Amino acid sequence: MLFWGTKVQNFISISQKNINFALQYSASGAAYNAYLAEELIITIAMMPILLECMFLGVFALALAVVRRRCAGRALNYVLPLSVLLLTACGNANPDSAENADNLLGKADSMYQAGRYSSAKILIDSIDRVCRHQVAQRKQARVLLDRIKIKEETRNAQYLDSLIVLLEPEVESLMKQFVLSKDTDYVKEKIYTHRKQTVGYYPHTNLIARIHENGDLDLISVFTGYKLNHSQVEVRANDLFVTTGVLPVGKSGNYQFDDEGVRWEYLTFTPDTENGVMAFIASVDDKERLRVVLNGDKKHNYWLEPNDKVALRESYVFAGKLKELYTMKKQSRNAKEKVERLNQKLSGL
Repeated sequence: MLFWGTKVQNFISISQKNINFALQYSASGAAYNAYLAEELIITIAMMPILLECMFLGVFALALAVVRRRCAGRALNYVLPLSVLLLTACGNANPDSAENADNLLGKADSMYQAGRYSSAKILIDSIDRVCRHQVAQRKQARVLLDRIKIKEETRNAQYLDSLIVLLEPEVESLMKQFVLSKDTDYVKEKIYTHRKQTVGYYPHTNLIARIHENGDLDLISVFTGYKLNHSQVEVRANDLFVTTGVLPVGKSGNYQFDDEGVRWEYLTFTPDTENGVMAFIASVDDKERLRVVLNGDKKHNYWLEPNDKVALRESYVFAGKLKELYTMKKQSRNAKEKVERLNQKLSGL
């Protein structure tokens, strides 16, 4: 304890000499030098030692600089810490039942006021400072679970309000798509645009496939001779975007011959598609797109207008579907967490 006391006193002395310097720099908005930045970091890192030594002077430096530089944005976190320090410094022994009760009472008041982040900071402080006050620490953890219930309930309600707004938009977009796979063997739902499904004859082309979670696959179809293409490039005048490479014989690169005709299918997932779909969707309808297939040699063709529309609408639909899927998953997870926490509290 004597060692730490000496360290703290030395640190306090240095900090007090530089407090005016810190305020001068923070007031002007300039970045303080490396020495002062390091000093401020050490100040915050030594909070537990300062608590134990019941010294508040150094914290004034951190609080003053944060107030000036953050324009009050950090006060939601600074205020609970300052309350904690003041409480601890007013008690000869921070790790006492009286101090733990005070902190617990302040945390509960913040919880009742809906200030959950501040309450959680004080609850964490009880665990760190009042290590021997087992009863209060148990009560603090119960309070923490109640806070989590409130937060997760709020999150689920917010997500559900967004889902209600988004669902009609997704259903409207879905009218342009056909559920292409929904069998006993393939449980996952996969959507394909009507322009590339109904009355569609397979030919050299780009096709979009959308999974029920919103993941979008880009499929390059080539028919004719043995090209062994492994990459797709889409050009709009001087601008172009290129997919990743799917080597022949690897996953995602499927080839076969049928009555002397070569068929090659490359399936680019979100990890290998490299933004080609976003590029196609961003190009104006009046501008033509040239597709370049890179293989043993290059093969070029112009993307048909109907396919261009289908790919753009597929990109938009996939984005909305993924957004809806993610919201529903997050809402479901939040509700399940609330249920688990309620069961936990009911068993106490």
